[in-house]
Amino acid sequence: MGLVEDTSMGRLILRMLSTIAEFDRDMIVERLAEGKTIAKQNPDFREGRPKKFTKNQVAHALQLLETNSYTQVEVISGIFKSTLIRAKREVAKGEVNNGKEITFRLSKGFGDQKVNRMAVKRIFV
Repeated sequence: MGLVEDTSMGRLILRMLSTIAEFDRDMIVERLAEGKTIAKQNPDFREGRPKKFTKNQVAHALQLLETNSYTQVEVISGIFKSTLIRAKREVAKGEVNNGKEITFRLSKGFGDQKVNRMAVKRIFV
C-alpha cells in the first residue's frame, strides 16, 4: 500500500474524493437525462448519430453501381463499400422506399400490403 492509504487521514481524504467524483458523475447523468427530455419534445428529434449521407446521395450511388464497380463508385461518391452493400441489401428487402407507400408482409398468409407511411407510424408508435 502507498503512504496515503496507510493513515486514517489518507483513507478519509480518498473516500471524500471518491464520493465527490461519484456525486459529480450522478449530476452529469441527471443533466443529460433532462436535456434528452427537453430535446424529445421537438418533433424533429432523432436520437443517435446523424446519417452522413442523404437518401438522395445513396440512391445516386446505387444508380452508379449499376454501371460501375464498388471501388469506382466509392471513389466517385465518397460512400464506403460497406455502406453501399448495406443500402443495396435494404433496397432489395424493400425497406427503403422513396414514395409515400411502403410494403410490408403481414403474418398468417395475408400477403404483401401497401399502406400509407403515416398509418404505419400511427400503428407502431
